[in-house]
Amino acid sequence: MNVLFFSPDQMSKFYCRIANELRKNNNGMKVDKFYYLTLTDLYRKYILDNSPGGNTEIINIYKDFKIKKVRNYDFNTIKRYEELYGIPNLWLYVITDRRFDNLPLNKIYDVLCWHLDFFENLFNKIKIDLTLSGYEGGFVALSLKRVADYCEIPNLYIGSGRIPNRVIITNNLYLFPINFEDECDKLRDKELSEDELKKAKKIISMYREERAKPSFFETYSTVSEFSGLLKIFKKIKKYYLSGLKNVINFLDIIKFSTYARKIRFYYNKIIFSKLFEKPSYKENYFFFPLHYQPEIAVDLMAPYYKDQKIIIDFVSKSLPAGYYLYVKEHPHAYGIRPIRYYKKILKNPRVKLIKTEENTYNLIENCSGIITLTGTVGWEAYILKKPVIVFGNVFYKFAKENVYFVDDIYKLPHILKEALENNVPNEDNLLKFCYAYYSNTYPGIIGPPSEDPCILSDENIKNICNAVVSEYNKIKSIDNKING
Repeated sequence: MNVLFFSPDQMSKFYCRIANELRKNNNGMKVDKFYYLTLTDLYRKYILDNSPGGNTEIINIYKDFKIKKVRNYDFNTIKRYEELYGIPNLWLYVITDRRFDNLPLNKIYDVLCWHLDFFENLFNKIKIDLTLSGYEGGFVALSLKRVADYCEIPNLYIGSGRIPNRVIITNNLYLFPINFEDECDKLRDKELSEDELKKAKKIISMYREERAKPSFFETYSTVSEFSGLLKIFKKIKKYYLSGLKNVINFLDIIKFSTYARKIRFYYNKIIFSKLFEKPSYKENYFFFPLHYQPEIAVDLMAPYYKDQKIIIDFVSKSLPAGYYLYVKEHPHAYGIRPIRYYKKILKNPRVKLIKTEENTYNLIENCSGIITLTGTVGWEAYILKKPVIVFGNVFYKFAKENVYFVDDIYKLPHILKEALENNVPNEDNLLKFCYAYYSNTYPGIIGPPSEDPCILSDENIKNICNAVVSEYNKIKSIDNKING
């Protein structure tokens, strides 16, 4: 079989390790050739030196790409692509890709069609049996997935699980485990074994007693300002020498750098701190944690709610009398949004902006309910037995009990009222759901290797390879049953 990795930049190091582990053939997956889909040639030499020799080919998607020379696609072609690959429409590709959002509308469609065209030609020319990538949006990742789906090529995402040090391997666009809803329904009708119950209780203990946090929160806090400044210079060098100017706006190099974010963080904290206040736990309030943006968790998993100010406005109009909405900025986003964003939120007298350094678990434990798009805070609140009102496509919406999915904005006042009046969570069902999610994740971590050396450790690579093989076999088994 042939495997295609989507390996942007330093993730190539990770996929080279995965390739070598798969080539050992200790897990029943015999790979003949590895293809690396890259955005630049920065890691070409690294891949050729470290991927299994004689079985590697690098495909640089942007090698001959020039925005000004992208051909014009007629409306019939665009319409055909929408019918084949819409999710449910092509514009969802656009809102998840900040690299091309500054182009005129007709050019955006041309560039999008170019990507779909690229993958159609690629899969017609090369036989691929499995695509493997980290969880990303944008024209490349979404085009890759949708064309692969159409060609009936299995594709798997490797994403960070909501449980610390666990990964999820899935073919689902919203990072639901494969057949997760069906598995949850089956588990409700059976009793957990002693071992299963022990694992579920351990997960709950992580949040209730240990106050667990996603591993990337810790990684970000350890990045120094000086380190961030060096990264800016490296990115600028890469921008001019690697062809990145064809795929990313130069200003994004600065705007989304760790260094620039931290500088803005300190500036805003000093100059505009009066906009944020400490919570009063004697007040009745619902808690809305802002999402970091741009981010797939919003732009793809909750695309119709990406303007979070609108959600805040919806909720404030729906709150019962005597309740406030506490809004807390995402710790990574403070310094990215302009100050006028917060001032607009504060025009509503029922909304309070809470200081970023306030402990999230304290806010959860003292609130009347959590309102979120797809955030990990919703998962934490569910385990802490707080009502969760969720707008986006996220796995814990399948918990059903004590989790309220907003499928109609006009129902929001009734949902908030029901959440307050019917908050009687069942511990047994909570344990079953926690185990269902745990059993569909695997030990491991994923991310740029520079963030954590453990990502490239032998143990982590072996764990993730075993997980990939397991989920690939699951997909093939399901396909075989469907095809008789």
